[in-house]
Amino acid sequence: MRQTFAVVAAVSALLLEACPDADTAEPAGACSTSTTVTDITRTEQRCLTRSLARQRDGKVRCDVVWELSPNGMLTQCARPFLAPVGNGQAPKNSAGGVNCNVAQLVSVSSDRTPPSGEGWFYEDYTNDVIPSCTAGRFQRVAFTAAAQPPADVTVKLECAPPPIAMLPESRTNVAPNQPTIGLSCGPGPTGTISGDAACVIVLTDASRDLSMFCHPGFVVCVRGCSSDADCPSGWMCDDRPESLAGTQGKAFCTSGCGEE
Repeated sequence: MRQTFAVVAAVSALLLEACPDADTAEPAGACSTSTTVTDITRTEQRCLTRSLARQRDGKVRCDVVWELSPNGMLTQCARPFLAPVGNGQAPKNSAGGVNCNVAQLVSVSSDRTPPSGEGWFYEDYTNDVIPSCTAGRFQRVAFTAAAQPPADVTVKLECAPPPIAMLPESRTNVAPNQPTIGLSCGPGPTGTISGDAACVIVLTDASRDLSMFCHPGFVVCVRGCSSDADCPSGWMCDDRPESLAGTQGKAFCTSGCGEE
C-alpha cells in the first residue's frame, strides 16, 4: 500500500533549489532538511558553480544576510534595503552584531541590465556577469550600487531546501547533459528554454523521453506517473487530489521532500 502523504503547504510557501555552493551536500536523491549557508563576503565567492531555481515571480528562494559588526560602520538595519531577519533566523551573529536581510530584486533578462531599486539580485544574464566570473561559474549574487556591502560586514547566502530531491540520471542510454528530476525549469537567461520543454530527455538513439514535466508550483522537473512502479526506487507516485489540483491533473513521483 502506498505510504500516506502529509498535506503539502500552499504553493506560495514551497521551497526551491538549495544553494549551489554550500559546504555540505545531501546524498543523491535524498531530502535536504536544513537551510544551506554560503559565505559570499569576498567578491569572487559570489560567482556560483550551479544555477538557482527561480520562482514564478522571478526571485530565488534564498536570503542574503548581512552580519553586522557591533563596532562597525553600520550597527543596525538602518538602510532602505535592509530589514531585520525573520523566519526563524538568528537575530544576532557570533560577534554579537545584528543580522539584516537584504531586499531581493526581481531580475528581468530581456534587456540584459540590472533591475531597478536597491538590494541584491540573482544574475545570470547581464553584460558583465561573464567577465566577472571564471569559467564554469556563470551566475552570481550581485548587488546594486547603493547596496554594496561595507568592508566590515560578513555576507551570507542562505537558501532553503528543495521540495523535490535532485536525482542524477542512472540510465546508460541517455545523451550527455540532459535534464534530471529536480532540475529548475523556470525562467532563465534569454534564449534558454523553460517549462515542459526544459524537461525533455534526449536518448543516445536521438529519440526523446517525455516522461518528465515542469511542475507549475515547484518550478522543477518532475517525473509523471500512474503508480509507484513508474517512480525511482523508494519514491512514490503522488496522485492526491490536492496535488493533482496544482499540476492540471498530472501525478508525479516524489521522495517526500517539502512535506510535513
